[in-house]
This record gives sequence, structure tokens and C-alpha cells, in this order.
Amino acid sequence: MKKSFYKALSLILALTLMFTVVGCGGNTSTGTGSNPDATASPLDTGSENAISATEAASGDGVIRFAVCSPLTGDMAEQGYQEVNGAQMAIDEINVAGGVNGKKFELVAMDDMGNPNQSTIVAEKIVADDSIEFVIAHMFSGCTMAAMPTYLKKNIAVFGPGNSRTDLTEQGWTNYLRICPADIHAIKAMVDYAVAQGYERPFVFYQNGANEVSAFGIMKDYLKTEYSIELVGSETFAPETDRDFSSHIAKIKESNADIVLMSCEYSPAALLAKQLETMGVDVDLLGLGGVSNPALIELAGEAAEGIMCTCAFDPTNPDSGVQAFVKEYSGKHGLNPNDVAAWSYEIMYAIAEAYENGATAETLSMWMRENTDYKGATGNIRFDENGDNIEAKTYILKVENGVFTLIK
Repeated sequence: MKKSFYKALSLILALTLMFTVVGCGGNTSTGTGSNPDATASPLDTGSENAISATEAASGDGVIRFAVCSPLTGDMAEQGYQEVNGAQMAIDEINVAGGVNGKKFELVAMDDMGNPNQSTIVAEKIVADDSIEFVIAHMFSGCTMAAMPTYLKKNIAVFGPGNSRTDLTEQGWTNYLRICPADIHAIKAMVDYAVAQGYERPFVFYQNGANEVSAFGIMKDYLKTEYSIELVGSETFAPETDRDFSSHIAKIKESNADIVLMSCEYSPAALLAKQLETMGVDVDLLGLGGVSNPALIELAGEAAEGIMCTCAFDPTNPDSGVQAFVKEYSGKHGLNPNDVAAWSYEIMYAIAEAYENGATAETLSMWMRENTDYKGATGNIRFDENGDNIEAKTYILKVENGVFTLIK
């Protein structure tokens, strides 16, 4: 399969796109970055935790798959990056004729970013014989909770946003990670901070399993690699904590010169705004969850200067990268982050696998052993554990209201 072929045909057939694809539109929640063209999205955020696809039966002409993300609540914007990236890819693939005469059909499932709901969603997926594979739950803890259910059916699961380091150490042959693991992003973040002369780091992290693990890695790496001790740390519950004044008081008292953040974009934005309000001047450097462009909308002027790791460089002048960014932002009113980029590319890699003989039953093993995919926004090639050894980590900084590459 040649991606350029799909691109060319998609331009020729662009006017027919609205009649030829089945899918989920942009964010219809009240969060930032909502897609104003979401009327085509069959959104159901009720107790069934699902966005159903059309009622058309999935027969021999369809490859049906699920995308599991938080589509309601504070982290919905992150979830829609995953859904929209995958949908954009299959729009292009489908309009170009699909794969071996079949069209992709996306079914988006709302796990609310909650491990318990993720298990419920996973049960629905494995009970549906028409679903051939899964684009994994946005948060590593949700994927960890759901994997025992997916193992029952040995359904292939792909993680474009799961960074928890030990996910690929569980022995799951049906799981493949697309993004870099936390261990790589954390080392890149710490290495950069130390190289810039920061000597008094403070860690601000949410109380999820992934973030707690990341905190431990940060602390150990700073000490063992650079003999630097933390001047303090504070954790918080993202579901309930909105007032960070006590956390900021401790940051100020510690005389920290940088706050390392292991959290998502929404609490990072709150922290930045409240630091500004309280007059505390300290630099902020976060892990990949901070890189969602919605951070800039939420934090406003307080976002200026925030740094973060990211597995995708949206400022890359490469024509393929800029075409992707332009198309995504044009459709959804917000630039793509790394989750959108990896969700987009993994769909092309999956299409390539199907075209070359993979089936629903053999997909994960085929891709583990054979994938050598070159994409516009990133490459994919797996090691024996299921990690993408082509994944890279970049350091971005908000400058003049946009994320800019600094390393």
C-alpha cells in the first residue's frame, strides 16, 4: 500500500467523502477545542458508555474496530485527539478504495478515563464479534484494567498514548505500544532540565498509577544520574482538586527553580494560572499529557513558557507533517498532539498489515514481526516486547501562544 496513492485519490474524491465514510466526528462536549462540525457524530454519552457506529451491518466488506477514550469529562479533548486522528486516517483510506476491497469502520467507546468503566467497555467489545481490533484506552491505568478482558479473546490492542513503562513488560502478545514509554520521556525531560542549569526541581503529579510511577522514575533518575535531590513534591486528585494554593505555597517555600509535572493538560493549565495569580515565578516542564494544545486555551497567557515532552513535533517543516497539521486543525479547530498523530499513523500501519495478509486473528503477531512502516508524522517498528523502537521524544515550549520545538 502506498500512502501517496491514497492521498492523491482522496484529493480527487474529496467531494464524495461525506457520502462514503462512516465515523465519529469531533468533540461535541462543552470542553475546549470542540468540533463545530460534529453533527454527523452519532454521540451517545449515556450509561452505555459508547458512541455507536451506524446501524449498517458489518459484513465481509467492513473492517470494524473500536477506539476507547474519555469522551466526556475534563479529559475529553485528549480522548477526541485519539478518535479524530484514527478517523482522519480511515477517511483517507476508505475514499481511496479501502483495503482489499474492505472499508474501515470506527466505533468510539467512552471509558470516561476511568479504569472501572474501561473494564465495562472492554466487555462490550469482546462480546461484539464484528470488532476486529482496539485502539487502546487513552490512559495506561485504563488499558491495564481492560487487558485481562481483551486477553480472553486475544484481540489485538494498540496503544498510541499509553506511556506507562511496564505495560509492555506484562507478557501480552496481543498488545503493541506506539508512543515512547515514560522511561524515555522522563530521561529526556530530566536531561534537558539539568542541561539548562536547573538545580532545585519540585515534582507536581496526579495520584494515578501511571503518574505515581513516573514520579518515582523522575526522583530516582535525578539522584542516580545527576546527584540531584528533589526540593519537594505534591500530589493531587484530578477528579476533585481544583484549588492548588496549598501546593503552590509549598512550591514557593521550597524555592524551586522548576516544577516537573506528571499530569494531564487540564490540571497543568490550572496550576499555571494559579501560580500567576499568586505571583509565584517558577518554570514548568511536563510530560506528554501536558502537550495537548487545549492547554494553551485553558491557561491563556499563563501558558506562555510552559515546556513539555511530546512524541510528535507539529512544527516540523516536512511537507507531510504540515499537511497533516493543516488538515487536522482545519477539521477540528485545534492542532493535533502526539496522540492524534500516532492514532493516524497506526491506522495506516494496520491497513498495510491487512493488505499483506494479516487477519483479525493474526494481526498483533503479524505486526510485531513484520511492521516497518514509514509515515509522515512518525515511523513504526516493534521490538520483541511490542514497543515501537522508532518512537521519538521532543521537547516543546509555548512561545507566542503556540507549541514550539526547543529540543
